[in-house]
Amino acid sequence: MVVITSRGKNRFFLFKPQQWFVTTFMVVLAVLFVSWISFWKSYSPQNHEFAYNDNNHQRTQQQKPATAATDDDEILDVLIIGGGWSGVSALEYLVSQDRNESSTPCSKIKLLEARHELGGRSRTIHNAFGNNGLTTELGSAWVYQDTALGALKDRWNVSYGTIDYFQTTNHTSSDENNTSNTWLTWNYLGVYAEPNGVFPTDDDVLVAWDDSHREWNDTEKQELLNYEFLDSFGTFVEREQERLNAIKDDSSIAATLKQLWKVLEDVPPRNRYRQFVVSFTKFRFEIEYGASIQDLSTAETGGSVQECLFCGCYHYMSVPGGGFDKMIAGLLHSIDLNHYVQFDSIVTKIDYSDKHLVRVTYLDSKTNELKTLSARYVLVTVSLGVLKANLIDFHPPLPAWKQSAIQRIGFGTVNKCILYWDSPQTSWWPEHRQVVTLITPKDDGNENDTETWTTFFNDRALENGGHYILTGFIGGRKALSEEQKTDEEVVATALQNLRRMFVGGDVVPPPTKYVITRWGHDPYTRGSYSYVPTGASQGMNLTRRDLARPVGLKRPQVYFAGEATNDFYATTTGAFRSGQWLASIIRIRLTAYRKQCCTA
Repeated sequence: MVVITSRGKNRFFLFKPQQWFVTTFMVVLAVLFVSWISFWKSYSPQNHEFAYNDNNHQRTQQQKPATAATDDDEILDVLIIGGGWSGVSALEYLVSQDRNESSTPCSKIKLLEARHELGGRSRTIHNAFGNNGLTTELGSAWVYQDTALGALKDRWNVSYGTIDYFQTTNHTSSDENNTSNTWLTWNYLGVYAEPNGVFPTDDDVLVAWDDSHREWNDTEKQELLNYEFLDSFGTFVEREQERLNAIKDDSSIAATLKQLWKVLEDVPPRNRYRQFVVSFTKFRFEIEYGASIQDLSTAETGGSVQECLFCGCYHYMSVPGGGFDKMIAGLLHSIDLNHYVQFDSIVTKIDYSDKHLVRVTYLDSKTNELKTLSARYVLVTVSLGVLKANLIDFHPPLPAWKQSAIQRIGFGTVNKCILYWDSPQTSWWPEHRQVVTLITPKDDGNENDTETWTTFFNDRALENGGHYILTGFIGGRKALSEEQKTDEEVVATALQNLRRMFVGGDVVPPPTKYVITRWGHDPYTRGSYSYVPTGASQGMNLTRRDLARPVGLKRPQVYFAGEATNDFYATTTGAFRSGQWLASIIRIRLTAYRKQCCTA
């Protein structure tokens, strides 16, 4: 018999040798079994997913020690960052789905917004310029009818004005065949020439434009727009787009214009056709995409000349009873904002180094304190401009593929100069035009010598309740350069151009009040919306998918939404769609997480 003594203890264990080995073996098996059970209880697809290795893009497992939240931390299921259209649509989706599952919501959801209001780049001003009931929009202004936002507008009876590009008329050409076709009428548009300028006609006969011949008549305008612009220029650009995509190449819209001039060698720089093409291209492209034609991809946007820019009916929200904020209020009507939304919260850091929780640091601008929240999933809906400016510190740094997507997509700027007159002498007012634009001799294709604030929307003709408001638009590089000027300098330029357009009768007086936007310098947006820059068209759909693609350790934790992630980019509709799409994905993962917790 062997006596085995446990040192330091006054106890003796008496075993036979065979019993000792059997007992030891059974203890080892028990320890292994307990360890195996513990491992599989902690394992699930949600907390053991793969993440990309930045160096070789191979799928590798990452191991990081978990960091427990402090006792005073509120652990959320989903934390949404940003209260623009993608953020509010995600919030509405998650809360409504949560309620559908149970009469008592069980998900902990919160939205952090830097401002003291929702809407992001949709910013509505009510009782504008001291007029009760007058609405104006500082950011997004249009709603596409056959979209989710169009349905939302109709459901909540939000008022709007209408601009219809697609008004047609029958036209018989003057050629020997007398061909009959359908032309756009362009009744909504007023085209004005430089006063007292000299423009060669098609027969190179110099014609002086006097005060009685400032606005182009309908026949002249229709010939230029339908035949010269849409048929000639539009067809040329679309063919160039097809050619570039076939060879996987690209050029800017400005370079495509220069190519057109080479084809049309007989068109001199001061020809009215050339000046009109340059002016109208800048007006439509630069406002539509927020980027200068020197920066826009022909391979991506060339086809929009006829498909997107000149056809369709759009609803204008700067009217009494209108407003994007009313649509947001309707969308969130059943949601307690005090419970789900936290305003004045500027996110500064997102830490996803813990495989279980994401810690978000934000500045409470009311108390000037840094605070943190922890969440299982985070949805980032800030603008691409904020991501480009690195205003949020990600830890660990975002993967190379994510940073590449952020840099590859362009982010443009569109600004407004909103001019209001109390009771002007109105003989000069363009009552019959919804949009007015000025063409000058500088519109000759010289990209460094163009004028600013030459296109205005006539809010009065867009059913704004009879108020005298003209809203000037400017986009791209010029928009950013104009932000350096004072309000007074911007208004002086706009007023000078209006006086060049409208002559005879009363002189255009200075506006009573005005508002100038500067979205490029807005700290919470750093611009307006995304575009495809020259050279980036190939694989852009995948790039937008990478921008939306989540990051995290072992499982997706931080998701990204916003107009820049959606195929319908540069629109509030694209932002809305992306928010709901990413929220639905997070919802699926959250449901799986709960099932795992319940069965663990």
